[in-house]
Amino acid sequence: MSNFEFYKSTEVYREKYFQLPQIFFTSEKYRSMSNDAKIAYTLLKDRFDYSIQNNWVDADDNIYFIFTVVELMNLLNCREGKVSKIKKELEACGLLFQKRQPPKIVNGQKEGQPNYLYLGKPVVAATDVFQTDSLSSVSQIAKIAIQENPCPDNFSPQIAKIAIQENPSADVGSSQISKIANNLFKTSLDTLNTDTVNTDTKKDADLDAELLATFHLTNDQTFLAENTLKFIGLFSKTLDQAYSTVGIVLRAKKAAEQQEKRVLVAENWQEELDLQVRKVIQKLRTDHTIQNADNYLFKTLTLFFVGCIRQEVVLHQNTQQAGSFS
Repeated sequence: MSNFEFYKSTEVYREKYFQLPQIFFTSEKYRSMSNDAKIAYTLLKDRFDYSIQNNWVDADDNIYFIFTVVELMNLLNCREGKVSKIKKELEACGLLFQKRQPPKIVNGQKEGQPNYLYLGKPVVAATDVFQTDSLSSVSQIAKIAIQENPCPDNFSPQIAKIAIQENPSADVGSSQISKIANNLFKTSLDTLNTDTVNTDTKKDADLDAELLATFHLTNDQTFLAENTLKFIGLFSKTLDQAYSTVGIVLRAKKAAEQQEKRVLVAENWQEELDLQVRKVIQKLRTDHTIQNADNYLFKTLTLFFVGCIRQEVVLHQNTQQAGSFS
């Protein structure tokens, strides 16, 4: 007990908390957001005072943030691909706006600058206010329902359908519970439909083509830009090939970092990487003398990433020299 720190009555102590908007859990617009995106928004919102202290307010009196990708990775405690996914998700919900900044010229070299990040206000409708107020009562009803009617191990969509028919929302007093039941029924049907597709070769091919068409929207946990992912999806004949190509890009970056013993923030090189990927894929489509396409792609992109790392080293050295002379 000698190392235990007790609270004393004479001490003034106040816990600090992050404020997580309830609207994220009650509004249909935001409920589907991942918890990572909700927490990221909360952490950034907490930095408003810091932004004001640093005079990070634009000409229109809008508060913005200046964070490099590395700083966001440290703040959110995640990898680069996850940061990119979170930013895209917040943008899609109208909760984040990025303003690209032009590069600075240092000793004749372009030096990339982090984007300005703006937080958007959550949209609150009249129905959202009602749902927020009734959140606790709905949760209690749901808890009672679960206790009295536990879900059996052999739960089936047919049972869910019967439950909805025998227990309409008018009897329970909550349209939200009815909606959850309907969603559960729909999810079960979707699962059955997926199983059916997997047994039908033609439908399986159609599904593969549809997934390739939206590959740039679903595979967003990497540092690759949306245009690059879209191009890879168009180039690939199957979904597996598209994922394999993305995997080669990730392994090439890792190989370059191990060779140079330096981490590369690839998000700063998205435009150059997009152009390089297009060049390599075009080469693979036209040069039939290339025997191993995957090996060629890996080696070419590894050299590209090595070049990016070495450019960053030169820019960093030039910046330090410029600072020492000022």
